[in-house]
Amino acid sequence: MLEKIAVGWESVENVFLANTSLRKPFILLGRHGVCKTTVAKQLSQIFGDHSFRFYDATKDDLVSIAGIPIPDKLAQGQLEFSRHDRSIWDAKVIVVDELTRASKENQNLWLEILEEKTCFGKPLVYEMLIATMNPDSYASTFKLDEALLDRFYAVIPVPELQKDTSASVYKRLIDLNLNGRDAISSSDLKTIVEGIRKRYEEIKNNREMMEGIVDYISNFFEIFLSQSEVYVSPRKAIQLTEEIAAFASTGLEIEKAAESALIYTLSLPLKIKTETLLQIHNTLKPLLKKSSLSEADKVRLDISKLTDTTKTLAYLRDNLDRLESNLPYDECDKFLTGVDAKGKELLLFQQVLEKVKGHEEQKRKISGKIALETAERVGKLVSKLGETEVCSDEDTAMKERVMAFTELIRKMPLPAKVLEFLFGAENPEMEKIVQFIKEVTDGDKPETDQGLLAPGS
Repeated sequence: MLEKIAVGWESVENVFLANTSLRKPFILLGRHGVCKTTVAKQLSQIFGDHSFRFYDATKDDLVSIAGIPIPDKLAQGQLEFSRHDRSIWDAKVIVVDELTRASKENQNLWLEILEEKTCFGKPLVYEMLIATMNPDSYASTFKLDEALLDRFYAVIPVPELQKDTSASVYKRLIDLNLNGRDAISSSDLKTIVEGIRKRYEEIKNNREMMEGIVDYISNFFEIFLSQSEVYVSPRKAIQLTEEIAAFASTGLEIEKAAESALIYTLSLPLKIKTETLLQIHNTLKPLLKKSSLSEADKVRLDISKLTDTTKTLAYLRDNLDRLESNLPYDECDKFLTGVDAKGKELLLFQQVLEKVKGHEEQKRKISGKIALETAERVGKLVSKLGETEVCSDEDTAMKERVMAFTELIRKMPLPAKVLEFLFGAENPEMEKIVQFIKEVTDGDKPETDQGLLAPGS
């Protein structure tokens, strides 16, 4: 349909029609001269010849948008506006051009219009609001208020026909403008829009399909928010649910509909890398069809929700067999590589790795990390022990224990008890060190087991 109005817009037709049909506000993002306003005006045919209002966000103010307050009404304590041919009150389709050039005050005005569907508290009847804006690289643009941006369901990047555009496309562009655009009758537009709306209602009433979408969105947000510092308003979860159903109503297969919704509703508005979103999407997409997740997908879902090393090590300890049985070796190895264990967690991770088949490179790396940290901690402990003062027979006995213990920890491999002590506290106080030495050196000879650090590691 859109190729009859603007060349190159076929690539965004689904998102454009989905949001138009459901009367959801959206933003057309693109440089000058790419037909943003032309397409929006053509759209207004659905609502009648006199339903369209075009406002320039840089110039239009209270008077041009709402009219002039009527003095007699103000004297009676009522706010009423005198209406003119451009006032917003009877508009069915509103286009706000160059939204990012609007001042903070004007952005606040449009926020009320979007959020409350009112203007200075007075109700509006519009059915569709479209904004256009240039890329951030344009001069004289303002940062769009986050609350205002959050009200838009999608940001649609308009094709710009630059590099790698073929001559045939430019021929179509010239012909379209010189010879006139193919007429799209209001009845044709209405037929397309009403068909999408009908399918959307069918999807909304399809309990199984909606349960799949809701499960997908719920798990998606849990995983994404556990991995990212980006603030995403809860409103986006609702918008995404509606957008997936809307995209599917245009004929897209449900998994592709979800992928597109992530791009236009999250990635582009919030500047989140698409690859990050699609990684989670690929794990969760079976939920969209209410398919039972495979055991491999269940494991992937579990590990995608692990937010720190402590939880990861606990999961590994309890689910090692599931991990090895269901994930390919390379994927399992990649997961193990990503475990960022430090301090005492290194010892716990090594205990887990000892039970894993293969992955020798990971085992060597962890042993190396333990060796480096052990050397550093031993150095600090020996330094503290060397500061021990001899003032009595008891101190002399303790000094002998200290010297014996110093010789013990200089040797490899270290006993497990010593390793546990070294990694048990970042900066053990002298009293704790002395007490531990007594425990190790009193009674039986110190342990001589191999501990957790093998020779030469």
